[in-house]
Amino acid sequence: MHQLPFELRLLIVERLDAPDILHLQLTCRKLYTEIERSGKTIWRRCLQRQCFENLLFLPSYRHLSTASELKNACTGTRRFVKMLEAAYATGGTLPHTRTTLEFPSGLFKASDLRDTLLIPGGRFLLTFEDNWACIWDLHSLAEDGVSSPALLVRHYLDTPIDYVVAIDMFNEAKIRLLLKVIAADTTPPDVQIHRTLDSYQVLEATYLDSGTFSIRTMGQISVDGFPSMDFNVMLDDNVLFRFDDLTMIWDFQNNQVSGWRVRGIPSIRDIFPNQGHVFYINSEGVHGVKPFPFQPVHGNCVRLSSFSKSSVIGPVFCNSELETGRSLTYELREETAYTLKFYRYRFQFNPADPLASSLTLLQSSSQSFQENKLSPHKLAPRSHQACQGRLVTVWSEDTRFVEDDDQLTGSIFLSLSSPSVNASSKSNDPASSSSGTTPKRNIVGEVKLVPFIVDPKNSLPVRSIEDLVCDFCSAAGRAVVLWQTDSGHLVTSHSLD
Repeated sequence: MHQLPFELRLLIVERLDAPDILHLQLTCRKLYTEIERSGKTIWRRCLQRQCFENLLFLPSYRHLSTASELKNACTGTRRFVKMLEAAYATGGTLPHTRTTLEFPSGLFKASDLRDTLLIPGGRFLLTFEDNWACIWDLHSLAEDGVSSPALLVRHYLDTPIDYVVAIDMFNEAKIRLLLKVIAADTTPPDVQIHRTLDSYQVLEATYLDSGTFSIRTMGQISVDGFPSMDFNVMLDDNVLFRFDDLTMIWDFQNNQVSGWRVRGIPSIRDIFPNQGHVFYINSEGVHGVKPFPFQPVHGNCVRLSSFSKSSVIGPVFCNSELETGRSLTYELREETAYTLKFYRYRFQFNPADPLASSLTLLQSSSQSFQENKLSPHKLAPRSHQACQGRLVTVWSEDTRFVEDDDQLTGSIFLSLSSPSVNASSKSNDPASSSSGTTPKRNIVGEVKLVPFIVDPKNSLPVRSIEDLVCDFCSAAGRAVVLWQTDSGHLVTSHSLD
Protein backbone atom coordinates (compact mmCIF):
# COMPACT_ATOMS: atom_id res chain seq x y z
CA MET A 1 0.00 0.00 0.00
CA HIS A 2 2.96 2.33 0.61
CA GLN A 3 3.82 2.13 -3.09
CA LEU A 4 0.48 3.69 -4.07
CA PRO A 5 0.17 7.45 -4.54
CA PHE A 6 -1.09 9.34 -1.48
CA GLU A 7 -4.31 10.34 -3.24
CA LEU A 8 -5.12 6.69 -4.01
CA ARG A 9 -4.33 5.60 -0.46
CA LEU A 10 -6.69 8.30 0.81
CA LEU A 11 -9.49 7.07 -1.47
CA ILE A 12 -9.05 3.54 -0.12
CA VAL A 13 -9.10 4.67 3.50
CA GLU A 14 -12.25 6.75 2.90
CA ARG A 15 -14.09 3.58 1.92
CA LEU A 16 -13.23 1.68 5.10
CA ASP A 17 -15.49 1.24 8.10
CA ALA A 18 -14.55 2.86 11.41
CA PRO A 19 -13.01 -0.26 13.03
CA ASP A 20 -10.92 -0.91 9.91
CA ILE A 21 -9.62 2.68 9.91
CA LEU A 22 -8.61 2.37 13.56
CA HIS A 23 -6.88 -0.96 12.92
CA LEU A 24 -5.10 0.42 9.85
CA GLN A 25 -3.67 3.27 11.94
CA LEU A 26 -2.01 0.70 14.18
CA THR A 27 -0.12 -1.00 11.34
CA CYS A 28 2.56 1.67 10.83
CA ARG A 29 3.48 5.21 11.78
CA LYS A 30 3.23 6.57 8.22
CA LEU A 31 -0.38 5.48 7.74
CA TYR A 32 -1.23 6.72 11.22
CA THR A 33 0.16 10.17 10.38
CA GLU A 34 -1.58 10.34 6.98
CA ILE A 35 -4.95 9.41 8.48
CA GLU A 36 -4.53 11.98 11.24
CA ARG A 37 -3.67 14.73 8.74
CA SER A 38 -6.68 13.92 6.54
CA GLY A 39 -8.88 12.94 9.47
CA LYS A 40 -11.65 15.46 8.87
CA THR A 41 -12.25 14.25 5.31
CA ILE A 42 -11.85 10.56 6.17
CA TRP A 43 -14.17 10.54 9.17
CA ARG A 44 -16.81 12.71 7.46
CA ARG A 45 -16.99 10.24 4.55
CA CYS A 46 -17.13 7.37 7.03
CA LEU A 47 -20.00 9.04 8.89
CA GLN A 48 -21.94 9.67 5.69
CA ARG A 49 -21.61 6.01 4.76
CA GLN A 50 -22.68 4.87 8.23
CA CYS A 51 -25.79 7.05 8.05
CA PHE A 52 -26.73 5.56 4.68
CA GLU A 53 -26.11 1.94 5.70
CA ASN A 54 -27.77 2.17 9.14
CA LEU A 55 -30.63 4.53 8.14
CA LEU A 56 -29.45 7.38 10.36
CA PHE A 57 -30.52 10.98 9.74
CA LEU A 58 -27.36 12.79 8.58
CA PRO A 59 -28.36 16.29 9.83
CA SER A 60 -28.13 14.85 13.35
CA TYR A 61 -24.37 15.35 12.93
CA ARG A 62 -24.30 18.71 11.14
CA HIS A 63 -22.98 20.44 14.27
CA LEU A 64 -19.75 18.38 14.16
CA SER A 65 -16.81 20.28 12.69
CA THR A 66 -13.52 18.74 13.86
CA ALA A 67 -11.89 15.42 12.99
CA SER A 68 -12.12 14.38 16.64
CA GLU A 69 -15.87 15.03 16.80
CA LEU A 70 -16.50 13.18 13.54
CA LYS A 71 -14.36 10.26 14.69
CA ASN A 72 -16.26 10.12 17.97
CA ALA A 73 -19.57 9.95 16.08
CA CYS A 74 -18.30 7.19 13.78
CA THR A 75 -17.19 5.06 16.74
CA GLY A 76 -20.37 5.57 18.78
CA THR A 77 -21.84 2.16 17.94
CA ARG A 78 -18.46 0.54 18.70
CA ARG A 79 -18.46 2.04 22.19
CA PHE A 80 -22.07 0.97 22.71
CA VAL A 81 -21.27 -2.63 21.76
CA LYS A 82 -18.37 -2.70 24.23
CA MET A 83 -20.56 -1.26 27.00
CA LEU A 84 -23.32 -3.79 26.35
CA GLU A 85 -20.94 -6.74 26.25
CA ALA A 86 -19.20 -5.57 29.44
CA ALA A 87 -22.52 -5.18 31.27
CA TYR A 88 -23.60 -8.67 30.24
CA ALA A 89 -20.27 -10.20 31.30
CA THR A 90 -20.44 -8.63 34.75
CA GLY A 91 -24.19 -9.02 35.23
CA GLY A 92 -24.58 -5.27 35.64
CA THR A 93 -26.78 -2.62 34.07
CA LEU A 94 -26.00 -0.04 31.42
CA PRO A 95 -24.92 3.17 33.18
CA HIS A 96 -26.85 6.15 31.89
CA THR A 97 -28.09 9.61 32.79
CA ARG A 98 -31.84 10.18 32.92
CA THR A 99 -33.36 13.56 32.13
CA THR A 100 -37.06 14.37 32.43
CA LEU A 101 -37.85 16.62 29.48
CA GLU A 102 -39.55 19.90 30.28
CA PHE A 103 -41.50 21.48 27.46
CA PRO A 104 -42.57 25.16 27.37
CA SER A 105 -45.63 25.41 29.62
CA GLY A 106 -47.24 28.04 27.42
CA LEU A 107 -47.03 25.76 24.39
CA PHE A 108 -48.43 22.47 25.67
CA LYS A 109 -48.09 19.98 28.49
CA ALA A 110 -46.31 16.66 28.18
CA SER A 111 -49.52 15.11 29.45
CA ASP A 112 -51.18 16.19 26.17
CA LEU A 113 -48.83 14.10 24.01
CA ARG A 114 -50.23 11.29 21.89
CA ASP A 115 -46.91 9.93 20.56
CA THR A 116 -43.17 10.61 20.34
CA LEU A 117 -40.46 9.48 17.93
CA LEU A 118 -36.68 9.77 18.29
CA ILE A 119 -35.39 10.35 14.76
CA PRO A 120 -32.59 7.81 14.06
CA GLY A 121 -29.36 9.64 14.81
CA GLY A 122 -30.50 10.53 18.33
CA ARG A 123 -30.49 14.33 18.11
CA PHE A 124 -34.01 15.26 16.99
CA LEU A 125 -37.27 14.34 18.73
CA LEU A 126 -40.73 14.42 17.19
CA THR A 127 -43.70 14.96 19.48
CA PHE A 128 -47.36 14.79 18.52
CA GLU A 129 -50.43 16.27 20.14
CA ASP A 130 -53.92 15.93 18.65
CA ASN A 131 -53.42 18.53 15.90
CA TRP A 132 -49.77 19.52 16.28
CA ALA A 133 -46.40 18.07 15.33
CA CYS A 134 -43.19 19.47 16.85
CA ILE A 135 -39.52 18.78 16.21
CA TRP A 136 -37.08 19.39 19.08
CA ASP A 137 -33.29 19.55 19.24
CA LEU A 138 -31.94 17.39 22.07
CA HIS A 139 -28.34 18.53 21.57
CA SER A 140 -28.77 21.16 24.30
CA LEU A 141 -29.42 18.35 26.82
CA ALA A 142 -25.67 17.68 26.75
CA GLU A 143 -25.23 20.84 28.82
CA ASP A 144 -25.26 20.36 32.58
CA GLY A 145 -28.62 21.02 34.19
CA VAL A 146 -30.49 21.62 30.91
CA SER A 147 -33.73 19.64 30.62
CA SER A 148 -35.64 21.73 28.07
CA PRO A 149 -35.05 20.78 24.41
CA ALA A 150 -34.97 23.53 21.80
CA LEU A 151 -38.09 23.83 19.63
CA LEU A 152 -37.22 23.87 15.90
CA VAL A 153 -40.67 23.78 14.29
CA ARG A 154 -44.32 23.48 15.29
CA HIS A 155 -46.70 22.38 12.53
CA TYR A 156 -50.50 22.30 12.57
CA LEU A 157 -52.14 19.04 11.47
CA ASP A 158 -55.51 19.47 9.81
CA THR A 159 -56.45 15.93 10.93
CA PRO A 160 -55.89 14.75 14.53
CA ILE A 161 -53.20 12.09 14.93
CA ASP A 162 -53.73 8.71 16.58
CA TYR A 163 -50.14 7.42 16.48
CA VAL A 164 -46.99 7.17 14.31
CA VAL A 165 -47.01 4.06 12.11
CA ALA A 166 -43.69 4.20 10.22
CA ILE A 167 -40.71 6.39 9.33
CA ASP A 168 -38.69 6.49 6.10
CA MET A 169 -35.29 8.14 5.56
CA PHE A 170 -36.13 9.59 2.15
CA ASN A 171 -32.73 11.24 1.59
CA GLU A 172 -29.98 13.02 3.51
CA ALA A 173 -32.23 15.94 4.44
CA LYS A 174 -35.78 14.54 4.38
CA ILE A 175 -37.74 12.07 6.46
CA ARG A 176 -41.25 10.87 5.76
CA LEU A 177 -43.74 9.71 8.37
CA LEU A 178 -46.83 7.54 8.03
CA LEU A 179 -49.41 8.56 10.62
CA LYS A 180 -52.61 6.85 11.68
CA VAL A 181 -55.06 9.76 11.89
CA ILE A 182 -58.59 10.27 13.16
CA ALA A 183 -60.47 11.47 10.10
CA ALA A 184 -64.14 12.39 10.16
CA ASP A 185 -66.42 9.94 8.38
CA THR A 186 -68.78 11.98 6.19
CA THR A 187 -70.95 9.05 5.12
CA PRO A 188 -74.53 8.80 6.47
CA PRO A 189 -74.84 7.21 9.95
CA ASP A 190 -76.80 4.22 8.63
CA VAL A 191 -73.88 3.43 6.30
CA GLN A 192 -71.13 4.00 8.90
CA ILE A 193 -72.29 1.12 11.10
CA HIS A 194 -71.70 -1.29 8.25
CA ARG A 195 -68.11 -0.36 7.56
CA THR A 196 -64.71 0.04 9.16
CA LEU A 197 -62.74 3.13 8.16
CA ASP A 198 -59.02 3.63 8.90
CA SER A 199 -57.26 6.81 7.77
CA TYR A 200 -53.56 7.46 7.15
CA GLN A 201 -51.52 10.56 6.36
CA VAL A 202 -47.96 11.05 5.10
CA LEU A 203 -45.87 13.93 6.45
CA GLU A 204 -42.52 15.08 5.07
CA ALA A 205 -40.03 16.90 7.32
CA THR A 206 -37.11 18.66 5.59
CA TYR A 207 -33.99 19.87 7.38
CA LEU A 208 -33.12 23.42 6.27
CA ASP A 209 -29.74 25.14 6.03
CA SER A 210 -30.88 27.48 8.80
CA GLY A 211 -30.87 24.54 11.23
CA THR A 212 -34.67 24.30 11.44
CA PHE A 213 -37.26 22.10 9.70
CA SER A 214 -40.20 22.54 7.39
CA ILE A 215 -43.12 20.10 7.51
CA ARG A 216 -45.75 19.48 4.86
CA THR A 217 -48.53 16.96 4.24
CA MET A 218 -47.89 14.70 1.23
CA GLY A 219 -51.22 12.89 1.11
CA GLN A 220 -54.06 11.30 3.05
CA ILE A 221 -56.15 8.21 2.41
CA SER A 222 -58.98 6.35 4.13
CA VAL A 223 -59.25 2.57 3.83
CA ASP A 224 -62.66 0.93 4.10
CA GLY A 225 -62.90 -2.78 4.72
CA PHE A 226 -60.66 -4.16 7.50
CA PRO A 227 -60.37 -3.26 11.19
CA SER A 228 -56.57 -3.16 11.22
CA MET A 229 -53.51 -3.77 9.08
CA ASP A 230 -50.85 -6.42 9.62
CA PHE A 231 -47.78 -4.78 8.04
CA ASN A 232 -46.75 -1.52 6.40
CA VAL A 233 -43.60 -0.31 4.65
CA MET A 234 -42.66 3.06 3.14
CA LEU A 235 -40.46 3.32 0.05
CA ASP A 236 -39.97 6.58 -1.84
CA ASP A 237 -43.46 7.78 -2.88
CA ASN A 238 -45.25 4.55 -1.97
CA VAL A 239 -46.75 3.03 1.17
CA LEU A 240 -47.23 -0.73 1.23
CA PHE A 241 -50.07 -2.12 3.38
CA ARG A 242 -51.09 -5.68 4.05
CA PHE A 243 -54.56 -6.48 5.39
CA ASP A 244 -54.90 -10.23 6.00
CA ASP A 245 -54.41 -11.80 2.54
CA LEU A 246 -54.79 -8.47 0.71
CA THR A 247 -51.82 -6.27 -0.25
CA MET A 248 -52.23 -2.61 -1.26
CA ILE A 249 -49.70 -0.05 -2.51
CA TRP A 250 -50.62 3.60 -2.17
CA ASP A 251 -48.75 6.07 -4.39
CA PHE A 252 -49.41 9.20 -2.35
CA GLN A 253 -47.75 11.57 -4.82
CA ASN A 254 -50.18 10.64 -7.60
CA ASN A 255 -52.99 9.48 -5.27
CA GLN A 256 -53.40 6.06 -6.86
CA VAL A 257 -53.48 2.51 -5.51
CA SER A 258 -52.71 -1.02 -6.58
CA GLY A 259 -54.12 -4.02 -4.74
CA TRP A 260 -54.31 -7.80 -4.92
CA ARG A 261 -54.97 -10.90 -2.83
CA VAL A 262 -52.22 -13.48 -2.31
CA ARG A 263 -53.06 -17.19 -2.29
CA GLY A 264 -50.70 -20.04 -1.46
CA ILE A 265 -48.24 -18.23 0.85
CA PRO A 266 -49.17 -19.32 4.39
CA SER A 267 -48.33 -17.48 7.60
CA ILE A 268 -46.75 -14.36 6.10
CA ARG A 269 -44.40 -12.79 8.68
CA ASP A 270 -43.35 -9.61 6.87
CA ILE A 271 -43.29 -7.84 3.53
CA PHE A 272 -40.91 -5.45 1.76
CA PRO A 273 -40.90 -3.75 -1.66
CA ASN A 274 -38.29 -2.65 -4.15
CA GLN A 275 -38.74 -0.43 -7.18
CA GLY A 276 -41.42 -2.56 -8.82
CA HIS A 277 -41.92 -5.78 -6.88
CA VAL A 278 -43.15 -6.98 -3.51
CA PHE A 279 -41.51 -9.76 -1.47
CA TYR A 280 -43.23 -11.82 1.23
CA ILE A 281 -41.35 -13.50 4.09
CA ASN A 282 -42.59 -16.61 5.89
CA SER A 283 -41.01 -19.63 7.57
CA GLU A 284 -40.52 -21.30 4.17
CA GLY A 285 -38.46 -18.48 2.67
CA VAL A 286 -38.96 -15.36 0.53
CA HIS A 287 -41.61 -15.11 -2.19
CA GLY A 288 -41.84 -12.37 -4.83
CA VAL A 289 -44.75 -11.01 -6.87
CA LYS A 290 -45.24 -8.19 -9.34
CA PRO A 291 -47.90 -5.57 -8.40
CA PHE A 292 -51.07 -5.02 -10.41
CA PRO A 293 -51.58 -1.76 -12.36
CA PHE A 294 -52.40 1.37 -10.38
CA GLN A 295 -55.90 2.86 -10.26
CA PRO A 296 -56.82 6.44 -9.22
CA VAL A 297 -58.27 7.06 -5.75
CA HIS A 298 -61.62 8.85 -5.74
CA GLY A 299 -62.60 10.99 -2.78
CA ASN A 300 -59.45 10.01 -0.85
CA CYS A 301 -61.08 6.72 0.10
CA VAL A 302 -60.46 3.22 -1.23
CA ARG A 303 -62.64 0.15 -0.67
CA LEU A 304 -60.59 -2.99 -0.18
CA SER A 305 -63.45 -5.03 -1.61
CA SER A 306 -62.64 -3.47 -4.99
CA PHE A 307 -59.51 -5.66 -5.15
CA SER A 308 -61.39 -8.95 -4.72
CA LYS A 309 -61.01 -9.88 -8.39
CA SER A 310 -57.25 -9.29 -8.43
CA SER A 311 -55.32 -12.24 -7.01
CA VAL A 312 -51.94 -13.93 -7.18
CA ILE A 313 -51.88 -17.71 -6.81
CA GLY A 314 -48.64 -18.68 -5.11
CA PRO A 315 -45.23 -17.02 -5.36
CA VAL A 316 -44.05 -15.65 -8.71
CA PHE A 317 -40.41 -14.52 -8.70
CA CYS A 318 -39.68 -11.39 -10.70
CA ASN A 319 -36.58 -10.51 -12.70
CA SER A 320 -35.54 -7.47 -10.65
CA GLU A 321 -32.75 -6.60 -8.23
CA LEU A 322 -33.42 -5.64 -4.67
CA GLU A 323 -33.00 -1.95 -3.91
CA THR A 324 -29.30 -0.96 -4.17
CA GLY A 325 -28.57 -4.53 -5.35
CA ARG A 326 -27.54 -5.65 -1.86
CA SER A 327 -28.70 -8.64 0.16
CA LEU A 328 -31.46 -8.40 2.74
CA THR A 329 -31.03 -9.57 6.33
CA TYR A 330 -34.17 -10.33 8.31
CA GLU A 331 -35.23 -12.13 11.47
CA LEU A 332 -38.08 -14.52 12.25
CA ARG A 333 -39.48 -15.21 15.72
CA GLU A 334 -41.23 -18.35 16.94
CA GLU A 335 -42.99 -18.29 20.31
CA THR A 336 -43.93 -21.29 22.45
CA ALA A 337 -45.35 -21.37 25.95
CA TYR A 338 -41.92 -21.06 27.57
CA THR A 339 -39.44 -20.04 24.86
CA LEU A 340 -38.99 -17.32 22.25
CA LYS A 341 -36.76 -18.44 19.36
CA PHE A 342 -35.04 -16.20 16.81
CA TYR A 343 -33.76 -17.11 13.34
CA ARG A 344 -31.72 -14.56 11.40
CA TYR A 345 -31.41 -14.98 7.62
CA ARG A 346 -29.70 -13.33 4.67
CA PHE A 347 -31.63 -13.29 1.38
CA GLN A 348 -29.68 -12.70 -1.84
CA PHE A 349 -31.91 -12.27 -4.90
CA ASN A 350 -30.54 -13.56 -8.22
CA PRO A 351 -32.15 -11.51 -11.03
CA ALA A 352 -30.69 -13.73 -13.76
CA ASP A 353 -32.11 -16.93 -12.25
CA PRO A 354 -34.69 -16.16 -9.51
CA LEU A 355 -35.00 -19.79 -8.44
CA ALA A 356 -31.26 -19.80 -7.70
CA SER A 357 -31.66 -17.02 -5.13
CA SER A 358 -29.99 -17.93 -1.86
CA LEU A 359 -31.32 -17.95 1.69
CA THR A 360 -28.68 -18.39 4.39
CA LEU A 361 -29.22 -18.94 8.11
CA LEU A 362 -26.84 -16.53 9.83
CA GLN A 363 -27.72 -16.99 13.47
CA SER A 364 -30.28 -18.60 15.75
CA SER A 365 -30.91 -18.00 19.44
CA SER A 366 -33.59 -18.34 22.08
CA GLN A 367 -34.93 -16.67 25.21
CA SER A 368 -36.35 -18.96 27.90
CA PHE A 369 -39.15 -17.35 29.88
CA GLN A 370 -38.67 -19.81 32.73
CA GLU A 371 -34.94 -19.11 33.07
CA ASN A 372 -35.23 -15.33 32.78
CA LYS A 373 -34.16 -13.97 36.18
CA LEU A 374 -34.10 -10.30 35.18
CA SER A 375 -37.87 -9.82 35.23
CA PRO A 376 -40.74 -11.58 37.01
CA HIS A 377 -42.76 -11.37 33.78
CA LYS A 378 -42.35 -12.50 30.22
CA LEU A 379 -40.43 -10.07 28.01
CA ALA A 380 -41.31 -9.16 24.44
CA PRO A 381 -39.09 -7.61 21.74
CA ARG A 382 -40.35 -4.14 20.82
CA SER A 383 -38.03 -2.69 18.20
CA HIS A 384 -34.84 -3.51 16.29
CA GLN A 385 -32.02 -1.57 14.64
CA ALA A 386 -28.77 -2.30 12.84
CA CYS A 387 -25.52 -1.84 14.77
CA GLN A 388 -22.17 -2.67 13.13
CA GLY A 389 -23.69 -5.57 11.22
CA ARG A 390 -25.50 -6.80 14.34
CA LEU A 391 -29.02 -6.36 15.64
CA VAL A 392 -29.94 -4.35 18.75
CA THR A 393 -33.34 -5.23 20.23
CA VAL A 394 -35.33 -3.28 22.81
CA TRP A 395 -37.32 -5.47 25.23
CA SER A 396 -40.04 -4.70 27.75
CA GLU A 397 -42.58 -6.68 29.74
CA ASP A 398 -45.27 -8.47 27.73
CA THR A 399 -48.57 -7.04 28.92
CA ARG A 400 -50.54 -9.89 27.32
CA PHE A 401 -49.67 -12.21 30.18
CA VAL A 402 -50.28 -9.85 33.11
CA GLU A 403 -53.83 -9.34 34.34
CA ASP A 404 -53.10 -6.42 36.64
CA ASP A 405 -51.07 -3.57 35.14
CA ASP A 406 -49.90 -2.59 38.63
CA GLN A 407 -47.77 -5.75 38.70
CA LEU A 408 -45.57 -4.48 35.86
CA THR A 409 -42.28 -2.78 36.72
CA GLY A 410 -41.78 -0.90 33.44
CA SER A 411 -38.19 -2.13 33.13
CA ILE A 412 -36.54 -1.98 29.70
CA PHE A 413 -33.80 -4.31 28.48
CA LEU A 414 -31.43 -4.39 25.49
CA SER A 415 -29.91 -7.31 23.62
CA LEU A 416 -27.29 -7.55 20.88
CA SER A 417 -27.06 -10.35 18.34
CA SER A 418 -23.77 -12.12 17.75
CA PRO A 419 -21.65 -11.10 14.72
CA SER A 420 -23.19 -12.42 11.52
CA VAL A 421 -21.70 -15.86 10.98
CA ASN A 422 -23.22 -18.87 9.29
CA ALA A 423 -25.03 -21.06 11.79
CA SER A 424 -25.42 -23.77 9.19
CA SER A 425 -23.13 -25.21 6.54
CA LYS A 426 -25.96 -24.93 4.04
CA SER A 427 -25.45 -21.54 2.38
CA ASN A 428 -27.29 -21.81 -0.92
CA ASP A 429 -30.84 -22.74 0.00
CA PRO A 430 -33.35 -21.59 -2.62
CA ALA A 431 -35.52 -18.76 -1.40
CA SER A 432 -38.58 -20.07 -3.20
CA SER A 433 -40.82 -22.50 -1.34
CA SER A 434 -41.28 -24.40 -4.61
CA SER A 435 -37.95 -26.13 -3.93
CA GLY A 436 -39.48 -27.89 -0.92
CA THR A 437 -36.40 -27.23 1.26
CA THR A 438 -35.66 -24.73 4.00
CA PRO A 439 -32.42 -23.85 5.79
CA LYS A 440 -31.38 -26.06 8.68
CA ARG A 441 -32.19 -24.54 12.07
CA ASN A 442 -30.07 -25.01 15.17
CA ILE A 443 -30.38 -23.03 18.39
CA VAL A 444 -26.84 -21.83 19.05
CA GLY A 445 -27.24 -19.65 22.12
CA GLU A 446 -29.40 -17.71 24.55
CA VAL A 447 -30.42 -14.12 23.89
CA LYS A 448 -28.12 -11.96 26.02
CA LEU A 449 -30.34 -9.47 27.86
CA VAL A 450 -28.89 -6.46 29.67
CA PRO A 451 -30.99 -4.26 32.01
CA PHE A 452 -31.17 -0.67 30.78
CA ILE A 453 -33.98 1.10 32.64
CA VAL A 454 -34.69 -0.80 35.85
CA ASP A 455 -37.97 -0.57 37.78
CA PRO A 456 -38.79 3.06 36.85
CA LYS A 457 -41.96 2.95 38.99
CA ASN A 458 -39.74 3.42 42.03
CA SER A 459 -38.50 6.82 40.82
CA LEU A 460 -41.10 8.04 38.32
CA PRO A 461 -44.86 8.63 38.67
CA VAL A 462 -45.50 5.91 36.07
CA ARG A 463 -49.02 4.45 36.15
CA SER A 464 -49.51 2.29 33.05
CA ILE A 465 -46.86 0.36 31.13
CA GLU A 466 -49.20 -0.96 28.45
CA ASP A 467 -48.77 2.09 26.19
CA LEU A 468 -45.03 2.52 26.83
CA VAL A 469 -43.13 3.95 23.85
CA CYS A 470 -39.32 3.56 23.78
CA ASP A 471 -37.05 4.67 20.93
CA PHE A 472 -33.35 3.85 21.14
CA CYS A 473 -30.42 4.95 18.96
CA SER A 474 -27.25 2.91 19.49
CA ALA A 475 -25.15 5.34 17.41
CA ALA A 476 -25.96 8.20 19.80
CA GLY A 477 -26.33 6.03 22.91
CA ARG A 478 -29.68 7.66 23.67
CA ALA A 479 -33.20 6.47 24.39
CA VAL A 480 -36.41 8.49 24.71
CA VAL A 481 -39.36 6.97 26.58
CA LEU A 482 -42.97 8.14 26.65
CA TRP A 483 -44.55 7.04 29.95
CA GLN A 484 -48.18 7.12 30.97
CA THR A 485 -48.82 8.73 34.36
CA ASP A 486 -51.87 9.61 36.44
CA SER A 487 -51.86 13.09 34.95
CA GLY A 488 -51.21 12.08 31.34
CA HIS A 489 -47.75 11.44 29.85
CA LEU A 490 -44.13 11.97 30.82
CA VAL A 491 -41.08 12.01 28.52
CA THR A 492 -37.60 11.00 29.67
CA SER A 493 -34.26 10.99 27.84
CA HIS A 494 -31.62 8.40 28.76
CA SER A 495 -28.01 8.94 27.61
CA LEU A 496 -25.34 6.29 28.09
CA ASP A 497 -22.50 7.45 30.34
